[in-house]
Amino acid sequence: MIRLSKLESSNPGLARLFLALLTLISYATGEMVAQQPSTTPGDKPVAIVNGEAILWRDLQAALQRLPPPPQNWTEERRKLLEREVLALLIDEALIKQYAARHFPAPDEATLQKRLADLQTALQARGQTLEGFLKESGISPEKLKQEIAALERVRAWDQWLRQQIKEEHLRAYYEANKEMFDGVVIRASHIALRVPPNADDATRQKIATQLQAIRQEIANGLPFAEAAKKYSQDPSSALGGDLGYFPPRTNDTDPFIRTASRLKVGEISEVVHTEFGCHLITVTDRKPGKPTTFEQVRDIVLDVYVEEVKARVLLEERKKAKVEVLIP
Repeated sequence: MIRLSKLESSNPGLARLFLALLTLISYATGEMVAQQPSTTPGDKPVAIVNGEAILWRDLQAALQRLPPPPQNWTEERRKLLEREVLALLIDEALIKQYAARHFPAPDEATLQKRLADLQTALQARGQTLEGFLKESGISPEKLKQEIAALERVRAWDQWLRQQIKEEHLRAYYEANKEMFDGVVIRASHIALRVPPNADDATRQKIATQLQAIRQEIANGLPFAEAAKKYSQDPSSALGGDLGYFPPRTNDTDPFIRTASRLKVGEISEVVHTEFGCHLITVTDRKPGKPTTFEQVRDIVLDVYVEEVKARVLLEERKKAKVEVLIP
């Protein structure tokens, strides 16, 4: 995909699609715990998703595909990025599990074609399949299993595209016209981390701390200075700046949805996400170029399909049994 920008590394909502795609093409996957006892550090589970393990080597493979973090990052910030990437690997596992329940396994001819496609892509980069497998630390059989999982996800994508009616696409375009016109906003945030499995009292205590910070800003403390002083997100060194991204007022992610509805200079109330509590402000808004539905119809379809998947993922998270095994 593209490099991880300041926004993508700091905002889990916008990073989600980027890293999900990144990990989907990594061809690294976990084993069922009962089938694969831990024998080396690479085989150690870092999370268990509905009985399926995500291994340490899977997490490291995803992290290694990111640009190296700044040298002045603290250990706490590195751990935060590690947890964000792990959360995306968990989402990937949930998507694959959903697709496996609803779509049949691909036939052998399809698997062989995908393997041939992979070989061709590797050859274009001066690599061989054998070298790729050795570097990835996975067996040919495991690679086929991973490709089969990805084919099921692909089948789901194709099925969704066939189900969506044209009038729904048009309505979606109208509801998100700013995004399709190329409007972008620049946002900053202050984040306080919420521990995994925190109870309501803990969440409320952290939210109250953030409300006190909001009051300091209202009393004259510049937002950027407050971010540097209080934020527990890697963007704090930049005054909380996340860069530019398109507004999506109906996004499933509360962070993106809230930011998209703010006026320039406005500060949100406390926003709760799976990663913590946030204060958000929009510092700039750039106009786009007017479009028609016909001009961007294919893009509208792509975005609509991804949003449907995101809504399914939200439901899967609610039902999933997930155990995170790293601090």
